[in-house]
Amino acid sequence: MTILGDEVLCSVCDHGSGLSEEDQARLFQRGVSLNAQPTGGETSTGLGLAIANDLAKALGGRLSCTSALGEGSVFTLSLPLAKPGDPFDETGGGALPTLPSHTTLPSMPHAQHVK
Repeated sequence: MTILGDEVLCSVCDHGSGLSEEDQARLFQRGVSLNAQPTGGETSTGLGLAIANDLAKALGGRLSCTSALGEGSVFTLSLPLAKPGDPFDETGGGALPTLPSHTTLPSMPHAQHVK
């Protein structure tokens, strides 16, 4: 996870088969079957990314994907940081911690950091 300006970004890198431009255009639509097939043999309902996108928007953020066929994909969740007085400010209205404009937060040992 990275803090960049007034957003926190969480990116996940997928080293699968990648997505065509056509699939990328339909990626966040409900119930859409893409040309790319899951590489682990799992089933797909076409709802997961649509629901995740709706949730990101409800929180004031966005979900995006960059991908190329044969090279995998990078999915990024961007959420706004809470400001003092925001409903999600857990500091009781006090000042939030000040961080440099570009801060990388520690990640889990098995996770791969993607910028």
